[in-house]
Amino acid sequence: MDYYGLSRDEMVLAGSLWAKHQEMNRTEVRFFAGLEAVIDHFSAIPHGICSQNSQKNIRRVLELHGVNSLFKAVVGYDDVPGQQQKPHPFGGLKCLESIFGPARCQSLIYIGDHEADVQFARHLQAALGEQSRVISVAVAYSRATPERWEHQPDHIARDVEDLLPIVGQYL
Repeated sequence: MDYYGLSRDEMVLAGSLWAKHQEMNRTEVRFFAGLEAVIDHFSAIPHGICSQNSQKNIRRVLELHGVNSLFKAVVGYDDVPGQQQKPHPFGGLKCLESIFGPARCQSLIYIGDHEADVQFARHLQAALGEQSRVISVAVAYSRATPERWEHQPDHIARDVEDLLPIVGQYL
């Protein structure tokens, strides 16, 4: 609502149409060059996705690129109540529960391309408490401009390969 200037009623209407229309869209989605290799490099680490996209579409793209089995949980727009969409932490908590069960003490890295992803990471950190750590990484290779955001990430990846040392330092 804040980012796009929608009223609450407009947001509810748009949200109810979002996943359905996404699933009808068959535009080919390609990974950024090198992303499959980065995902594979960190394959021993449990992966999850929290997204404003439809879970069905996310799984289809992951499968197309041969990395679906590496993602232990995928939480899409259609898995989260309208009032608890990102940057609310609900989807992140649901994703973590799917991967780890009720355990809450975790070190996490959340990678996204929007300022709302940074806010989501901060809200997830607050929901998990001080015994956990949520590191926010903004991907500028998606044409995002995190240096202009009010809410700043912990790290910025300007190229896909930048993810290797950023993630690697927390292992």
